[in-house]
Amino acid sequence: MINCYGPYLLLNSSWKQIEYNISLCLAGLKPVDCPTVHGELLAMNLTLDDIVETGDIVDACAGDRLAIQETDNMHLILSKRTKDKKREGTPEAEEPVVKQTTNIQTQDVDRITVKDSEMNKLSILNTPIAAYKLIKKYLILRKRIELLKYAWGTRRLGIEQINTSKTFKMFCSVYKNEQLYSLIRSLSLQFNQPDIFTLASLNDTDIFVIPKNIPEIIVRQRQVSYLFNIILLKLIEAFELFMISDLRKSIVRQTDLVIKERNREEGNLPIDLWKRPAMKETLSVKRPALAEEFLNQLISHSIHNEESGIYTITKENFNLIVQNVAISVMHNEKETFEHYSMYYENLLKNQHHLMYANEREIQDLRDKLHQKDLETGTTVQFQMSEQVHDLLLEVTALRARILELEEKHKETEAKVQKRVRKELSDSIRKLFGLSFEQKSRIDEYRNQLKAITLQRIAEIKEEASTEMLRIKERTAVGTSAEDELTERNYHLSKEITTLHQHNISLQQMMNRLKVMAQWQQTTLKCTFEKQLGIVENQRNQNKTNVTRLNMLSEQQIRLLNEEITNVREHLANTQKHLNDLRIALDKEVSQVKKKIYLKQNKIIKIFVYNINCCIDIMTRIPVTK
Repeated sequence: MINCYGPYLLLNSSWKQIEYNISLCLAGLKPVDCPTVHGELLAMNLTLDDIVETGDIVDACAGDRLAIQETDNMHLILSKRTKDKKREGTPEAEEPVVKQTTNIQTQDVDRITVKDSEMNKLSILNTPIAAYKLIKKYLILRKRIELLKYAWGTRRLGIEQINTSKTFKMFCSVYKNEQLYSLIRSLSLQFNQPDIFTLASLNDTDIFVIPKNIPEIIVRQRQVSYLFNIILLKLIEAFELFMISDLRKSIVRQTDLVIKERNREEGNLPIDLWKRPAMKETLSVKRPALAEEFLNQLISHSIHNEESGIYTITKENFNLIVQNVAISVMHNEKETFEHYSMYYENLLKNQHHLMYANEREIQDLRDKLHQKDLETGTTVQFQMSEQVHDLLLEVTALRARILELEEKHKETEAKVQKRVRKELSDSIRKLFGLSFEQKSRIDEYRNQLKAITLQRIAEIKEEASTEMLRIKERTAVGTSAEDELTERNYHLSKEITTLHQHNISLQQMMNRLKVMAQWQQTTLKCTFEKQLGIVENQRNQNKTNVTRLNMLSEQQIRLLNEEITNVREHLANTQKHLNDLRIALDKEVSQVKKKIYLKQNKIIKIFVYNINCCIDIMTRIPVTK
């Protein structure tokens, strides 16, 4: 338990479940994807077996030249020399000698590589720790390559992420054509396989296979070194750009400080700097003798074989010479940078002087333009104020004219309304009188008709009653009760007729009273309308008077405001003039005081001088006893 869960673990319980977790992941695959996953796992297993068989290769040797590459370079050098000799006309008998030497060198190199490979071979049974270390190293290399490829691809394609199939295909084709193919061609040169070297450019559909006799770990190490160099170059470029930008910022900061100091110290510089001749800067950089020094060092450190006529040099001496050349190159670059920086600093100073002169000229022109703008603005404002005053006067006159016309229109409307009202009132009165007369006539005629009809009815009733009496007398048939009824009906009819006549007279009286009441109401309405018209006229007159008074008050307020502004401007000008006069008086008083003080000093000095002279004379004169 302590070994599993203690502070210093020897076992990890989660490792026991790795196989189970992998089987679970593989169980979730589709049947179409199972063969591809199986092929990938088998390929990884085979590559790990090949890496264990080939053995470990040091990372430092992955980017260096191999022995085969050195022999290839020797072949190239010898072929160039033979071609030169052919051109010069040397005999062809020397070619087999060259071939024999090259074959011997290649055989020696092959033997060395075979021995090295036999020494580096590993096995999981014999050397498990070294084999598993090598496998771990290979897996870490593979992961580094993936990360570096991703970073290179994003920079090369100008994309933030490779998250689609289209971009991934594009990235694979670009990496294959630009990086992997060139790397394999260089490795084929080193391992003497010209078939790969002579291949044409690859297509997207072509299958790329690593050639034989080239260990995969070398390919991976070369990829890591190449990609790391590319990223290192990018970082160095970014650092250089950062340094350049920082230097520019510091230059700008220093120039700003210098400009501020000069502006503070040289506030009254002359404006005619453009008339003065400008400085002419010339740059003269000495040319270094790097090639001559390199040749001298090579000759001094090399060993000459008089028999073969060949110069040989050791690796340490060659590295020392290259180091010296690099130091001299960096020293030269530093000197040239200093020369160029001084040259550009002088140019910047000259340009600063010219720009300062131009800025002063521009500032003077701007001040002049500002003064002219102020003058033009004041003149335009005065003209505008005069025009506005004239327009205001015209507007006030037009408003007064409009008010007069409105009053005249209202008066005419009132007169017309009065005339119409009078005519209507007269016509209504006439109609009312006519209607009253007609109504009274109709009432009289109706009353007469009623009276006539009642009379005729009474006469007819009397005649009927007389006839009835005659008939009764003739027949001598009748009763006292019927006579009484007839008499009673006769009396009742008379009473009814009298009541009806009284009712008619009362109705006539009521109609007369109604007519009188309507006439009184109409007269009261007429008087009320007349009074309303008078009140409305008075109200309109009061409104016109109020508007006139408002306009006059507004005009007076404007005039008073203008007078106040003019008085304020005059007061400000007088105050400025008083301040100027006070300053001038103070200057004059100070000058007068200085003059008085100087005169007093002169008088005191003269007096002291005279006293000294008198004392000297007194001392020179001998004293007489």
